[in-house]
Amino acid sequence: MSPADLPRAAGVRNALVAIVAMFSLLVFGMIAMRAVEAWGDYADARKAQDFDVGANLYVAGASEMLLERLATNNALQVDEPATAGVRQEIEMRRANARRSLDAGLAILATEEFPGKTEKLREMRAAIATADSIRARANAAIQLPKSQRDEALLRDFVPVLTTSVNAALGIWYSALYESASFDATLFRYAVIKELGWRLREVAGVERNAISGAISAGMPLTEAQLATIASVRVRIGQLWSQLENLAADNNVPAAIRDAIAGAHQGYFGDFHRLAEEMRKAGTESGRYPMTADQYADTTTPQLGRLLEIMYAAAKASEAHAADIVGMAMRTLFTLLGVLAVVAAIAGGAVYYVLMRILRPLGALAKSVESMAAGNLDLDVPGVSRNDELGTMASAVEIFRRNGLETRRLQAVAADLEKSEAFARETLAKNEKLAALGGLVAGVAHEVNTPLGVAVTAASLHDEALKNILAAFEKKQLTTKKFEDFLGQSSEVMALVMRNLQRAAALISTFKQVSGDQTSDLRRRFRLRQYIGEVIDSLSPTIRGRQIRIETEGDDVEVDGYPGAIAQIATNLIMNALTHAFPGKDENGSIRISVARLEDEMVCIAYRDDGVGMDAEVLRKVFDPFFTTKRGQGGTGLGMTIVHNLVVDRLGGTIDIRSQLNDGVKIEIVLPVVSPGGTQSAPRFQGKGQAGTDVVVL
Repeated sequence: MSPADLPRAAGVRNALVAIVAMFSLLVFGMIAMRAVEAWGDYADARKAQDFDVGANLYVAGASEMLLERLATNNALQVDEPATAGVRQEIEMRRANARRSLDAGLAILATEEFPGKTEKLREMRAAIATADSIRARANAAIQLPKSQRDEALLRDFVPVLTTSVNAALGIWYSALYESASFDATLFRYAVIKELGWRLREVAGVERNAISGAISAGMPLTEAQLATIASVRVRIGQLWSQLENLAADNNVPAAIRDAIAGAHQGYFGDFHRLAEEMRKAGTESGRYPMTADQYADTTTPQLGRLLEIMYAAAKASEAHAADIVGMAMRTLFTLLGVLAVVAAIAGGAVYYVLMRILRPLGALAKSVESMAAGNLDLDVPGVSRNDELGTMASAVEIFRRNGLETRRLQAVAADLEKSEAFARETLAKNEKLAALGGLVAGVAHEVNTPLGVAVTAASLHDEALKNILAAFEKKQLTTKKFEDFLGQSSEVMALVMRNLQRAAALISTFKQVSGDQTSDLRRRFRLRQYIGEVIDSLSPTIRGRQIRIETEGDDVEVDGYPGAIAQIATNLIMNALTHAFPGKDENGSIRISVARLEDEMVCIAYRDDGVGMDAEVLRKVFDPFFTTKRGQGGTGLGMTIVHNLVVDRLGGTIDIRSQLNDGVKIEIVLPVVSPGGTQSAPRFQGKGQAGTDVVVL
């Protein structure tokens, strides 16, 4: 059942309350849904923040494991047993690595990331193997090198490296998973990875030089080739890092860390490496031992890791900002909900106090007067609004009634002459006409109000259903779209009838449709075109032009504002060009037909003066008009063309001859394309030189 088929209903009070409540609940519900989404955003931001903290802890543990590997391997390579201080440093590094890895993994394991199960299994196996070789290394470093197991000396670094790589596999997956939803976090993740890889690759160069120092031999060709390859790789990674840090939005702490790392590696480390290379080549003797070289270069290369640590702090700070922003958005929406609730309550109170109660009092006064009681005070006469106008009309009716009663009494008592009787009769007829006028206005006002009340009642039921679905978490996009479509139709009917009632009261208002909206919705195409034509009735009135619509009332999903603009431009163009004379007779017929492949055709036909081939050829050209200086802009048909092709994704074909009217055929998809991208088009020639635009 369509809104036009609804029966009339009484109860203006219930209608107004329902309308106010309906709009209030609709706005409240929409904001509430956005608040739920904001809560989801906040929860996602908190999860990302925790995930980022876990990833940063985890890689800090991996870094400590590298330092443990270095300290233990140095102790294994020297001839003497390790001192208590060396053993203490190794245990400290292991404890730090274990603590950070366990803390980070406890956070990362609660969330999903690519390859989680397999990577965790590899990590546990690598840790178990590393713990076994650690125990052997603890015993070996307390012995002289001559008594240490050669297999242990060979395998310790590869085993610890495998453990570090397993930890890094988890870190890489978790790192980018935590940063996947935010571009800034993703940038920091890349910077963190580059900082780690720079330190990792630079360590290969140091190990090559350290091996040469330990052996007391110059760098071999293979070692020199390894160093050259490392430096090429370092240059590539550094170039990527500089590109990421070129943006002014990168925090100063990261840029400072990059500057310090550049000095530490490209300055201090390169200078010392070159000194060792020359010493080994020229004299075969190095100015420091392998342990001294490692102790000197560890802080130099450690400055590369400062890049990773600075990016980690920046990512944690940015994640905290995201959480704060999400929380502020949530609180803002909750505040808006409170304001909307207060406004809705105020609106209901205003309607009750300023409209419903005065209207009820006025209705009781009219009922009392209809019963013959004219000795009363009509409420609301002093108001300066529509209710005041109605109350003033009722007061005039009351006074005229009193005057009629007085004249009737005088006529009965004095039995005046026939002339006086005719005069009295004339006055009575005038009063009767006035009463009929009031009754007619009341009847005309009651009809649109009755339809508006019933439509509001129907929509109130639909609103209850949609709210019930929302509360039961059964609200689907389809239900909500259907509800919005029905809401649009019902509200259009309510507004149209209320505007009609207001026009009857004020006599200065008229129905107008909103043809400027760019909102997309579902609507009945033929019915909507009829509504557009109705809205143009003030312009058409007085012209001898008959406008008819016919065909299928196809439901489309698109942009009613564009359809309204097209129909308006076609009709106004016809009034200006097809029927230039004010007194000319003519007809315009618009038909709608459903086509195959989910297409619909709008066919326009008029019997006006038509166009010659030259005008037809230029009809879609911007600023082309045959009424230059007479109000024509030359943009009407251009706009129609652009709306049909670019906005609605359709085609338009226009045909005409002089004295044979104009035929326009517009073919549109039932579902308009989304977004604002213009549809591609092909231009060819139709009959009589017509421009045919094909999608």
